[in-house]
Amino acid sequence: MSRPDSSAIANALIAKLGADTALLALVPDNVHEDMGPEGATRFVVVSQILATDQSVLFEGRVIEDALFLVEARVLKGAGPTSACAAAAARIDELLEDGTLDVPGFQVSAMFREEFVRGTEVDERDRTIVWKRRGGRYRVTAYREPTVTVARTRSPGVVVLPSQPAT
Repeated sequence: MSRPDSSAIANALIAKLGADTALLALVPDNVHEDMGPEGATRFVVVSQILATDQSVLFEGRVIEDALFLVEARVLKGAGPTSACAAAAARIDELLEDGTLDVPGFQVSAMFREEFVRGTEVDERDRTIVWKRRGGRYRVTAYREPTVTVARTRSPGVVVLPSQPAT
């Protein structure tokens, strides 16, 4: 039985945010997994915090529930001071109760669990200051389990093949 790739959920989240021109106008250095690229000054970071799976007997893992930290990050002086807050608002507009196209999965829920806001000061160079805003977003996705159908070949002999749900 082939299972969809669990990382497809994070990839779809990054792709959705990275395709939004309104968001990219605020954070033009794009959307990245875990950290921004060297030299970037205005970007979004998507990091998986926690993921849990739920299995069904004879079907394996059918539900994947993941919590992501999604933050806009803006270097002080790299843009208007409102850019970070505006990017976080746009992220929320895109993700809260939104849709997500994930190969192999159906997304049943996507919502923010917690608002996140902070300022990060570089330990070696205190003139490097990052504004951070966003939230912790939960995405719950499932793959449709196969349906077991009993077929009788002859009296007393039952074959139980798995077939995709229709």
